[in-house]
Amino acid sequence: MPVYIHLANLLVPKNTIEINYEGGINQFKIDFNAGAEYFQEDDELFCVAGMNEDEFNTELLQQRGLRFNSQLQQSTDYVIVTRYGGLEWPVNWLEDNEVYAWHIACATSSKEKAKAYDEMLMSDIEDAFNRGENPFGVIKL
Repeated sequence: MPVYIHLANLLVPKNTIEINYEGGINQFKIDFNAGAEYFQEDDELFCVAGMNEDEFNTELLQQRGLRFNSQLQQSTDYVIVTRYGGLEWPVNWLEDNEVYAWHIACATSSKEKAKAYDEMLMSDIEDAFNRGENPFGVIKL
């Protein structure tokens, strides 16, 4: 399921957390405040949102077992995505349309819904909210 791209976002595949993160998913949720308003979780990804890309505790990610190549200034385990700058570095497990991001294993129907939301007019967005949909959150089918 696609996640909404806020101003700054830390995206991590759930399977990477399960395999490499000390303490697994439960510890990750504690460390990155899973109860926060803009914390997003879908079937494949965790997304921690913020105002700026430098506010994410990437040192903690590395201490808990995720990799970061300091020479290349990038990671294959996680990525930072900003609303206006896109991906900070390329990863082979993520796709986006500048409004939503999704894991490559995401269901096709969810990707199509993200693409449809991306093309909505403001009146369509208002109609979606009136139907109980939130086009600015995780897309759930």
